[in-house]
Amino acid sequence: MGKHSHRKFARRKNDNYPTPDDGRCVPTLLPHIGGVHFFAEPCAGRDRSLVKQLERAGKQCTFQADIEDDEPFDFFNLTEVELQGAEAIITNPPWTRDILHPFIEYCLTFDIPTYLLFDADWAHTQQAYDYLRHCVAIYSIGRVKWFPNSPHQGKDNAAWYRFEKRPSSGTRFYGKRA
Repeated sequence: MGKHSHRKFARRKNDNYPTPDDGRCVPTLLPHIGGVHFFAEPCAGRDRSLVKQLERAGKQCTFQADIEDDEPFDFFNLTEVELQGAEAIITNPPWTRDILHPFIEYCLTFDIPTYLLFDADWAHTQQAYDYLRHCVAIYSIGRVKWFPNSPHQGKDNAAWYRFEKRPSSGTRFYGKRA
């Protein structure tokens, strides 16, 4: 029996799954973004959970928005103006492939690294092939508990992916710490 075979759950509108403040998602990324002081978050969600966690860790968000805001912002409208002063894009984007893949391509038009949180299995699929040449690092998290009051963790392992427009090396994998 596969990990997705026994129950089907409806996806949330716009793949809105706030980044858990679980002591793993953001702490896994922090050692790898020491030189990043200013970041942009174009998929911030209404709760701004990732922004809040990164700011508590001493990072400063120069731009934050979301399609579900009172004044909706489509991340495909992100420009150098919104990125002014940002040293990286850091976000938990929609995982739906017909949104995620164009988003990766769009982020590669900018000359700053992009850190995306999504499922770790993606890196081991044929669909990832063309994108992995721009992926310089994968930081494994493991299973994430997306719903705070749930007794269960998610069924997918998650990872942070670092993408660069002009990578100077191949992909480096950083395994999950016990």
